[in-house]
Amino acid sequence: MPEPDTEVFSNRVAAVPWAVAACFAGAVSLQSARVALDGAPAGWTMPAMLALLTAFWLVTAGMLVWAARSAFVKVEVGALGPVRVIRRYPLRRESIEVPRAAVGAAALETDDGSDGGYYYRASFGLPDGKRIVLVEGQSRSDCEATCARFNAALGRGA
Repeated sequence: MPEPDTEVFSNRVAAVPWAVAACFAGAVSLQSARVALDGAPAGWTMPAMLALLTAFWLVTAGMLVWAARSAFVKVEVGALGPVRVIRRYPLRRESIEVPRAAVGAAALETDDGSDGGYYYRASFGLPDGKRIVLVEGQSRSDCEATCARFNAALGRGA
């Protein structure tokens, strides 16, 4: 539990791959159960249906790996002491504490979106070179405000 004067930043974008992979795996499981109980649908041979299900299970395995590599991120910046970074994956949790002086200031990153718009990230660097994304999305003002709030919590100005 963070101290009362702690700024908390949460990035829950990983909910999307978790939900997509779970729904896809559920649909493939239901279809596999239907085939196991009722056999191949009319017009399909059982070997063809098994080959199709095998292909779907391979895609499902890839999606589950993709989802398992996506983490919810929570960053806690207290008035004093280290910065705590917590990454929560579907099957594990990682927590690190980094000295305040070793944490880079938050900065705005911009990517061209696939739909012609822009995608923004407010992130900061760790001493090992990894970037931690505080917030991301299509709102530049939200990301800029998060950068300012994070930098102020570190004592590096607004």
